[in-house]
Amino acid sequence: MSLKDEFLRLLREDEEFRLAVIGLLGLDELVKAVRTLIDEVRALRADVNRLWEENNKLWQEVRRLSDNQERLLEENNKLWQEVRRINENVERLWQEVKALREGQEELRRGQESIRLILMRLGPT
Repeated sequence: MSLKDEFLRLLREDEEFRLAVIGLLGLDELVKAVRTLIDEVRALRADVNRLWEENNKLWQEVRRLSDNQERLLEENNKLWQEVRRINENVERLWQEVKALREGQEELRRGQESIRLILMRLGPT
């Protein structure tokens, strides 16, 4: 086995040898930096997952609020229909009041006519 083959075999099979070579080549700082980056990416991934969970909760709340708003709009429409119905009833009542006043005025004129006739006839 050649020196080259032995060197490659040791790099493949012997982790301590591999780390020593990396250190001698100055790659240990690069390896540390890559490991740090991998850890940071994992942390960022966890943060992103938490943000997605929060985002989903917010969308659920938006849907709930939207449903509530829809229900309130329906109730509001029902109230406005009731207000219109009440206004129609009030209008009918005012027409009744007007008719009663006109009838009362006719009765007053009739009474006045009777009083005048009785005055002309004199005391009985």
